[in-house]
Amino acid sequence: MLMLLPACDESITTQAKDKAVEVRDQAADKSKDFANELGGQAKDKASELWADRPDSGDLSDRAQAMFAKGAAASGGGVEQLLAKGEQLAPAAFEVGKTLREAVEGDFDIEPIIQKLDDENAQAELDARIKDMPRVETIEGVDVGFKDMTRWDASGRETESAYLILWRRGDRLIGLVYRSRKRIHVDKLIAEAPRLVKLVSGAL
Repeated sequence: MLMLLPACDESITTQAKDKAVEVRDQAADKSKDFANELGGQAKDKASELWADRPDSGDLSDRAQAMFAKGAAASGGGVEQLLAKGEQLAPAAFEVGKTLREAVEGDFDIEPIIQKLDDENAQAELDARIKDMPRVETIEGVDVGFKDMTRWDASGRETESAYLILWRRGDRLIGLVYRSRKRIHVDKLIAEAPRLVKLVSGAL
């Protein structure tokens, strides 16, 4: 009988090890399934967030609503010009296609390209850009930055967005830079020269 005890102990130990491996594998499988489910949900939410963006080159309803709200709040702010202007859809489409290929993850960029034939309108735009909360000179051009983050009634951030605007010749050019995450303006300004070059190259 004494000779069987070690064998019995060894059998119990082997069974315990096998069970531990089985439990570990089951837990790993559940973790993978859970991670895949979360990833799928995040992807679906991102798709829903940008689902209203037209492929025509026109601005999305979401961006237009931001301009309308900003125009109502600021009166003579730059959003008033944007709300009244019409997109140069073919050019905006080409720029949008280039930007979509260059931007990944939780960000999306809508190009703003409008025509300003009147010199007075161009001068007015220049003045309004200079009045934007942050202005940086990039490649010899004044580029304005303005936070357009939307908040719900409870004060929670619903969408982080920045308006980037400049003029080149008779064109009002800009970007609405949107994200599901908080956008930090200093990081965005560091990224701006690349974005300006992408837009210029696509026009």
